[in-house]
Amino acid sequence: MGQAFVLLREIIAQPLRTTDAITAIDHSIALLLPETAESQLQIIEKRLNEKIHETISADIQLQFEIFNSDTIEQLLEKISQ
Repeated sequence: MGQAFVLLREIIAQPLRTTDAITAIDHSIALLLPETAESQLQIIEKRLNEKIHETISADIQLQFEIFNSDTIEQLLEKISQ
């Protein structure tokens, strides 16, 4: 894992709540944000983008995917491997 990727993961992890989780999967960073409404994702995305651009000068695009209860188990299995 490259040094820039590790730094990016650390930047994203800083504002997370203690109930949230972060991990790296296949050159992507995955966040688990329990008890987070879909409507809150735009606010979270904006805050994370601001934090990233304050810290490093890179054009990084964040993409959020929502996993329902049917697919979250598959994701958790992938993380645990």
